[in-house]
Amino acid sequence: MLNTKTLLQRGWRTFSREKWGYFFLLPSLVPFTLFFIIPLVKAVVLSFNAAPLGKWKWGGLANYIAVVHDPVFWVATKNTVIYTLVVVFGITVVALILSVLIFSLGNVWQGFFKAAFYLPSIVSSVVIILIWSWLFNPAFGLLNYLLSLVHLPLVVWLGDVHTALPSLMVMSLSTGAGTGVILITAAMAGIPTDLYDAARVDGAGGWNLFWKITFPLIQPVLLYLLVITTIDAFQIFTPMWMLTSGGPEHATISVAFLIYRTAFQSFKFGQASAMSVFLFFFILIVSILYFRMMGREVSY
Repeated sequence: MLNTKTLLQRGWRTFSREKWGYFFLLPSLVPFTLFFIIPLVKAVVLSFNAAPLGKWKWGGLANYIAVVHDPVFWVATKNTVIYTLVVVFGITVVALILSVLIFSLGNVWQGFFKAAFYLPSIVSSVVIILIWSWLFNPAFGLLNYLLSLVHLPLVVWLGDVHTALPSLMVMSLSTGAGTGVILITAAMAGIPTDLYDAARVDGAGGWNLFWKITFPLIQPVLLYLLVITTIDAFQIFTPMWMLTSGGPEHATISVAFLIYRTAFQSFKFGQASAMSVFLFFFILIVSILYFRMMGREVSY
C-alpha cells in the first residue's frame, strides 16, 4: 500500500506538471468555493446547532429529527417531487419535439424559432411571473376571460387546492423549453449526415432514423438537460414566494420555500439548514439515478 508521503509526492508532481491548468481554473474555482463549497459546509455545521444564530451549542441530530417529524416538510417534499416529475418530463419532451420540428427547417427559420423559444429563458423570472399573475387573476385575467367566452365557470387558479400547483406547473412548462431546444438542436447538428444516408439506403424510415441514430447520439445532451432541469425544479422558490406563499393549505409549498420560511420567518436556522441538507441529498440521489439509467450508453 502507498504511504502518505508517497501520495503527497505524487500529488505534488501532478500539481507541478499541471500548474498552469489549475491557474486558468482559478477564475471558476474561486467563486465556486466562495459561493458553493463554503456555504455548503457552513449549512451542514449549522444543521447540528441547537442555539440561536450567532451562538453555538451542539444539538446532535435534534434538527434532523424535528424535520423528519414535521408534517409540513413531507407535504412540501411531495409537492416538490410532483412538480419536478411533471415539469422535468414535460420540458424534456416538449424540447425534444420542438427541436425535431425546428431542425427540419432552413437555417433562417431555425435561427428565428430558436431565438423565439429561448427568449423567455433570458428574461427575469420575476417578469414572467408577473405576466402570469395577470393571466391567473380570477377577476380580470385572460384565462378566465377565455372561459367566459365559452360560458364555462370561472376558476380561482391560484386559490384552489386542486388547481394551484398544476397552474404553477403550466407556467413553468410554457417558458422552460428554450434551453433544451438550443442544446438539442446543436447536438443534432453535430450528427454526421453519412449515418442518415447509409440508413436510408438500408430502407430506414423517419421513425427508425430518429430512434436508432438521433436519439442515441443526443443522449449526453438529454442527460445534461435532465440533470440541470431537475436541480432547478427541486429548488423552485420564486413562483411560490410571489404568487401563493405556499398556499392554499400548503398546496404549493415547496422544500425551498419551506426552508426560507423556517429560516427567515420562524428564525429556526438550524432546522432550515437540516432541510437544506435533505434537499441536497435528494438532488444528489436523483442525479446519480439519471447517470445510472442513461449513462450506460453515454460516452464521457
